[in-house]
Amino acid sequence: MKQEPLVSIIIPSYNYGYLITETLNCLLSQNYQNWEAIIIDDGSTDNTRDLIKENFLKDSRFKYIYQENLGLAAARNTGLKNANGKYINFLDADDLLSSDKISLQVSYMEERSSITITYTDAKFFKHKEFDIFYNNLELSEDVHIDRGLKKSFIENLIIANFSPVNTPLIRSSFVKGKKLFFNTSLKALEDWDFWLRCSFEGAKFHFIEDNNAVAYIRVHESSMSHNRDYMYAWELILREYIVNYITHSSSDIKKTLNKLNKKYIDVLHRINISKKGLLNKEHFLYLVKQVGFLRALKLIIKEANAMRKH
Repeated sequence: MKQEPLVSIIIPSYNYGYLITETLNCLLSQNYQNWEAIIIDDGSTDNTRDLIKENFLKDSRFKYIYQENLGLAAARNTGLKNANGKYINFLDADDLLSSDKISLQVSYMEERSSITITYTDAKFFKHKEFDIFYNNLELSEDVHIDRGLKKSFIENLIIANFSPVNTPLIRSSFVKGKKLFFNTSLKALEDWDFWLRCSFEGAKFHFIEDNNAVAYIRVHESSMSHNRDYMYAWELILREYIVNYITHSSSDIKKTLNKLNKKYIDVLHRINISKKGLLNKEHFLYLVKQVGFLRALKLIIKEANAMRKH
């Protein structure tokens, strides 16, 4: 009987001792059992180490690595360097996977060698309320719109991240062959950056539409994703990286991608203009430095007109 391929599940954790037991138990409940869980303790000061040692390390599939606090991107990179599986799944230490998720994705990818990354649906739930699920991080009933019906995958990825980091299953040979790691300079949106680089390197993504294949994302009130100003600032930084990715890519739609990225850079700058004020001299000088005098002036005029209409 052919042995099922090994799946490496990379779990960074920082002071999530109060939740990580639930996360690791969801792996024990997987219908697919040939996996290794690489837990990277990113300098936790709580009881994470003791919990894992007492409850999980007797199972040889669990591997525990402690490192000084270097951040989420660095922790995931440690996991990538220690992964032995044919496939890789990232899993945050406070999130969960449905019991069939990994088996359905592995089965699909084993039959289709041309697919680099599959991803599934994600459902969001409030911390301590794992009985009510939402379609988005805002915990509203809005239905997710599949932009893929209108644009290529890379265009959609320029517009926005396509999925929480827990849903994709990745062919390890691609990531290691391309020497892809998370950008440790990014303190937010590092997963979006990672998928962008995968895409520019030629990864083929495929969505598996199956209600039995789901990643469950826990939403905390203190989640940095809810800090809009913080996320906007990091998105501007990411979009400067995107300019570089497009420039050095072999894509035949570079002009389209640059135009699309520039559009969203302008959107972010206009949001900042609205927040800082139209006549904020300090912010205007910053804007001139970022985009040039004429473009800065145009952005301010556009935002002034939009504000007048409202």
